[in-house]
Amino acid sequence: MRLCLGPVKMTDPRRADVIQCTTLQRVEPWLCLILEPLLGFHVLAASVLLVFALSRFAGFAVGGAQYAPPNLVIPYLTDEQVFFVAGLLELWAAWLCWRWRGNPKASVMILFFVSLMVWYRLAQVWLGSGTSRCGCFGLLGTFTGMSVRTEKLLSAVVLVVLVLCALPAHFEDEKRDLKREQK
Repeated sequence: MRLCLGPVKMTDPRRADVIQCTTLQRVEPWLCLILEPLLGFHVLAASVLLVFALSRFAGFAVGGAQYAPPNLVIPYLTDEQVFFVAGLLELWAAWLCWRWRGNPKASVMILFFVSLMVWYRLAQVWLGSGTSRCGCFGLLGTFTGMSVRTEKLLSAVVLVVLVLCALPAHFEDEKRDLKREQK
C-alpha cells in the first residue's frame, strides 16, 4: 500500500515509485498506474519491448534458419547479428522506459526506438526484401505459425501502440506550456 498525498507530480525519475494522487488516500500500486496515465503508458511500453526482446533471444536459443542469410540493409552483417543487436536495443529501451517511467525522457526513448524500426523496415522494402519474414516476433512468430503478412501487420500495430504510449508526455508538456503562458 502507498500513501498518496496531493496532486500528481513526477520530477525525479529515480523517485518514480512515489506516486501522489489527488486526495489523501491509501491505494494499491497497480491503482497508481491508473491514476498516473503517463507512468502506466511507460510501463506498458517497457513490457511490450521486454516481451519482444525475450522472444527474440529465445529464438536465438532455439536456433532458426531465418537468421542465416546476409542482411540486405546492413550488408556487412548477417541477419543473425542484426537481430541480436535489435534484441539488445529492445532490452535497453525497455530498461530505460522502466527506469524513466513517468518522465518525458521515456517517451523520447520510445519515439527513438520506433523511428529506428520504421527506418529499418522502409530500408528493407526499398531494397526489395519486403516480401520476406521480418523476424520481429522472434520465437513467438515461429511458434504461433504467423504468416509473413500477419507478422508485418502485427509489428506495425505494435509500433503504433508504442507511439501512442509516448504521446501523452508531449501533451503534458503542451498543457504545462499553456499554463505558463496564461500566467
